[in-house]
Amino acid sequence: MFEGRASRLKHSPMVEVDLRVVAGGPEDAWIDRFSSLRVVVVGEAMLDAYIKGAVTRLCPDGPVPVVDITAHEVSLGGAANVAANLAALGADVSLVSAVGMDSAGDDIVRLAKEYGISVDGVVRDSGRTTLTKRRVVGDDRTLVRIDEGTIRPLSAHTEATVVDRLGNELVDVDVVVVSDYRYGVLTDRVVARLAEETTPVVVDSKNLARFQVVSPRAVTSNYAEVVGLDGALPVAGGDRVDQLREMGERIAAATGAAAVAVTLDSDGVAVIESAGRFHHIPSTGDATDPCGAGDTFTAAMALSLAAGASPYDSAMIANRAAAVVISRPGTAICTLDQLRGVGHSKTFWDVGRLLDHLAMRRARGESVVFTNGCFDVLHAGHVASLAEAAQLGDILVVGLNGDESVRRLKGPDRPVHEASDRAAVLAGLSVVDHVVIFHEDSPLELLERLKPEVYCKGGDYRGKPIPEVDLVRSWGGRFQLTGYLPDRSTTATVERVRSTKPSL
Repeated sequence: MFEGRASRLKHSPMVEVDLRVVAGGPEDAWIDRFSSLRVVVVGEAMLDAYIKGAVTRLCPDGPVPVVDITAHEVSLGGAANVAANLAALGADVSLVSAVGMDSAGDDIVRLAKEYGISVDGVVRDSGRTTLTKRRVVGDDRTLVRIDEGTIRPLSAHTEATVVDRLGNELVDVDVVVVSDYRYGVLTDRVVARLAEETTPVVVDSKNLARFQVVSPRAVTSNYAEVVGLDGALPVAGGDRVDQLREMGERIAAATGAAAVAVTLDSDGVAVIESAGRFHHIPSTGDATDPCGAGDTFTAAMALSLAAGASPYDSAMIANRAAAVVISRPGTAICTLDQLRGVGHSKTFWDVGRLLDHLAMRRARGESVVFTNGCFDVLHAGHVASLAEAAQLGDILVVGLNGDESVRRLKGPDRPVHEASDRAAVLAGLSVVDHVVIFHEDSPLELLERLKPEVYCKGGDYRGKPIPEVDLVRSWGGRFQLTGYLPDRSTTATVERVRSTKPSL
């Protein structure tokens, strides 16, 4: 999805367009419900610490890089990172965990409060050391990770306190998320307490079979953990999808879950349902840093299920959220606005969401090409012009006149096709990355907001005044006319159709 293409033509096949999505389908409705949901997260809260600096030399007493430290950063990890993602996606979140009476535990409580997460369920235990993962990063590359913290089961007193606080939090809850790294917080008593509840539970665990008693609504896991449930050996490449398809019913039975979502890094996500259905969702992009993406996926899938989405649709939304995180370095989170901005639909009715998405792409050094028009009846001239425009940068955005704008420009009998249909046809072209609807007669206001690196118009505008050119050049943008296929015109096509007498 994020592959640059400035010097070549896309060769991906035409995509199948879902008109529900293009027109603002149920995905947006489910996402809009996130902010009305209450969630409890139970599991191992961790602290991710980063020691960052520049590398300019090797150590004289060994062939290792010397890092001149420029920054110390900390962020929430483990169950606390799941809670942070849930809060960033708009949910009301409570965290239940056990951390030490140390500075790392203080950082977790402080950061959680900054996200608006309730920490009433976080037990401080002087007999434990807070789980911490320290990464030494030189020139934006992780050189080493140093782990510390208590990984034994909770003491009897702390366990009883955690169970009590979990019970206190399980009131008016829409979904419970289990984040289990097998570091001792999810004891048998804690799991048994969860099994008493009828609230839907989503589990992310290194030992999925242990949570059968909970009858999870869904479990999320990676490929290696899931195939291990059935004693199978991992396979390489795309064959993993076929293997999971064949193992599907056995995996669902081993977890006791209604649905199992298996992340497959470059191969996307597989969704297995206990009813025997199997889905494969392709990868959404290249990973800059996958750290924390699993937590993001789990958080978004849990909220989507609680909002009423199916396991497949929930995994689609979760995959979108994870795509935000893997495109950024470090332990990142996905916000509600970012999730809305990276839908698998190419069409944006909200310019703000498109701007959020383009900002992420531009941060990776990609450039935006913009063109606009009514595109009422798509013809070969349009396709050729769009294909040529796509060669001038990395992301082709097409501004599409809304219906009222087309009527003002073309007359009361136009458009032939309403905006959602015209957007669906444009989005179906592999060379088009995004379609954005605007309602003014001129794209000047839209251009001012998008500030594309390149602005294109079709060759039929050669010799005509184009008022947008000076605006684009004001921020250093470039204007380019594309080629022109003669005798192709929407207006001429419409008139020809209307003048053709029907045969009897």
